[in-house]
Amino acid sequence: GFVGASLDPIRDELEAVDVEGKRGWILAGDGTFPDPAPSVFLLPQYDVYVLAFRERDDLLWGAAKELYWDTRWLKSGRYESPVSFRNVVVDGAIAGKWSPDSVELAEPLGPAHRELLEAEVARVRTLSA
Repeated sequence: GFVGASLDPIRDELEAVDVEGKRGWILAGDGTFPDPAPSVFLLPQYDVYVLAFRERDDLLWGAAKELYWDTRWLKSGRYESPVSFRNVVVDGAIAGKWSPDSVELAEPLGPAHRELLEAEVARVRTLSA
């Protein structure tokens, strides 16, 4: 495909790796990665992180997916894409929705993530003040 061909000029500098069942590329010999730091972000509606994410099922999984079923229109409900919502992103994945007045999480956060969420809410409030 296009991506494979676009890597041709540097292919001998790269090493294929498995990333959760999918093939990715790293610089050869650069296989040591630090543990990811916990993170919490309140993203605005139509944020590029969600818009540009190619495989949204990789971004939205588990209990959070249930937040995007809308039962107002059909008895069986319909799936609403997270693109048009203000999303709470925890450790890189959507964990809930937010509005200026509330935060709706699919599952409770642990103490470290709750502290990060409180700091993020305070940061966003300063932006809208």
